[in-house]
Amino acid sequence: MLTAKNDNVNTLEYKRKCAHDLIDKGFILIPLQLKVPYKTLLPFNDGKPSYKLLLEIRPDKEEFDRWLKFDPDCNYGVLCGPGLYILDVDDPKKLPKVQLPPTVIVKTGRGFHYYFKSNKKLKGKKLKFGEFIGTNQYVVGPGCQHVNGNIYDYCDFTGLKDIEIAELPEWLFSENEKCSRASSQTTARTPQNLPNQNPKIEDQKPTKNRCKARNLSLLASPPLSGMDHYRNMAGDFEIAKAVLNVCEVEVEELGKPFLCPLPKHEEKYPSAALWKKENGLIMMRDFHGKLTLSKPNNFTDKEGVVMWWPLPDVYAAVKTGKGYLLRRGERAVWWLRALHEIGEVTPPPIKSYDLPPDATDSAVKLYNGFVYLVQLRQLYAPQDFSPFSWRFAATWCDIGSSRTVQKAMNYLMGQKYICIKNPRKKADKRSSRLTMLAIREPE
Repeated sequence: MLTAKNDNVNTLEYKRKCAHDLIDKGFILIPLQLKVPYKTLLPFNDGKPSYKLLLEIRPDKEEFDRWLKFDPDCNYGVLCGPGLYILDVDDPKKLPKVQLPPTVIVKTGRGFHYYFKSNKKLKGKKLKFGEFIGTNQYVVGPGCQHVNGNIYDYCDFTGLKDIEIAELPEWLFSENEKCSRASSQTTARTPQNLPNQNPKIEDQKPTKNRCKARNLSLLASPPLSGMDHYRNMAGDFEIAKAVLNVCEVEVEELGKPFLCPLPKHEEKYPSAALWKKENGLIMMRDFHGKLTLSKPNNFTDKEGVVMWWPLPDVYAAVKTGKGYLLRRGERAVWWLRALHEIGEVTPPPIKSYDLPPDATDSAVKLYNGFVYLVQLRQLYAPQDFSPFSWRFAATWCDIGSSRTVQKAMNYLMGQKYICIKNPRKKADKRSSRLTMLAIREPE
């Protein structure tokens, strides 16, 4: 399986594969030197490099391969216009609270490219969180190399073959129209003398997006910073095998069936197997599919039956006895917990304190579980605080119910062993921001 590894052969082949997939979808590519047009590789018109001929010729796979043969370091750009538009997000923290629909996402050197489709002609514009790439502008394509040495790569489960390109969100569309009369000056790369384009993109008509369930919406969000190294470990068969071993499953090879370890999935005959997906990650294929979601997503079939399980979800289900798909933040820490158990990572020690002798068993389990959570988060987010909802804590710490967690948390906060890191003001009670808890030294 080709991945965006930092070695010459795989990087070159991965870039070629990404470009070929985009060409198959009808997108127009242009040759680039890093981020600027590669004039030597452009067709000539009246003795000068011309972008007009590119739109008429529509470079095919053979032409793209010719670019790479001429210069293996050649990057490529994806042109935008009626049919395709891209949201270039440089600062995800400044994104509006409105949820972006699940769509193709490419991780860039400092942010993310969200791919959307619309048949209208829209101008590019600057945004507080990045830039809207409009007609006759372009972005660097997946598989190319950033100036900082990183590879533009699809985010997990959001590759061109993993998910459909979503329709341009209404709120972004109206925002773009409001600014269409404003100056079109922007930092987006805009080739000179580039006429309007109307790419023959497959499936132009609006289609029902099968991937709108909450879990996929979370997956389609930008990945956690600092987690890339650990996330990519899910593509290593030996690591996947070790994680399944602690789930009491012996795996011999990819694709070979074994007894499903998920709770309430017990059967006499093998009904699950490990497969490597297009994004390079290994997941468990559940052939009997006993969990059904109200809305289909990338893990389900058309009827909403869950057929694909990420490794951290399998691990968490076995450890907690509850089989359900994790949320994005939960998936990160459960994966680190699995890696810690098999000896692949070692969380750094942090300062904690002994609880009083009268502390209940649930308070001890809750405190130790929270300390462990903060330790694991140090591996990708070196902070002394963490979100810790009652629902999550009940499963993470193996405590019976959220009500028991509430009582234990009231005790720990009353004894000053845990405190709220970001207390809300009275006027801020209805704020949707996530409450962060921190370990503190008791008085």
